[in-house]
Amino acid sequence: MKTEMIRTNIEIDDKLIEEIKLHSKLKTKKNIVNKALKSYLNELKRRELASLAGKIAWEGDLESMRET
Repeated sequence: MKTEMIRTNIEIDDKLIEEIKLHSKLKTKKNIVNKALKSYLNELKRRELASLAGKIAWEGDLESMRET
């Protein structure tokens, strides 16, 4: 599965980029930005999932599941 990439120009804090390079294995701006975008998306999904806590009724039988 190939990911479609787009080219764009953005202004980013170069000091932050350099600090990330020092503290991680990420060495290119592209990799750093992509990792940040993925991390942010994962955080949004975790929050969305957490907001469902207690709102979904589970229908199952734990006792029978434990027996098998």
